[in-house]
Amino acid sequence: MNMLVLTLQEYEFKKQFNENKPSNGCRKTGKNLSCFLLCMLPLYLVVDTLMNKRAKFELRKPLVLWSLTLALFSIFGALRTGAYMVNHIWCS
Repeated sequence: MNMLVLTLQEYEFKKQFNENKPSNGCRKTGKNLSCFLLCMLPLYLVVDTLMNKRAKFELRKPLVLWSLTLALFSIFGALRTGAYMVNHIWCS
């Protein structure tokens, strides 16, 4: 019971947060983001031009194998979690 109370307490930085006043960190981050975007746009255009000249990769079979592996992994995880959940509910 005490653990539940401890995890639901509000943190100190949340108490001091004022959502109506942007901080200096937001202003600095906005400037950095703008500079980053201005530098990345020409790079993106150059790489896009270079990549359009390349031959396409044949990735149909590897992507099917990847998707099948992910599906099997998800099914295994769902079965394992579902079995644990049912056991936990019925045995509690």
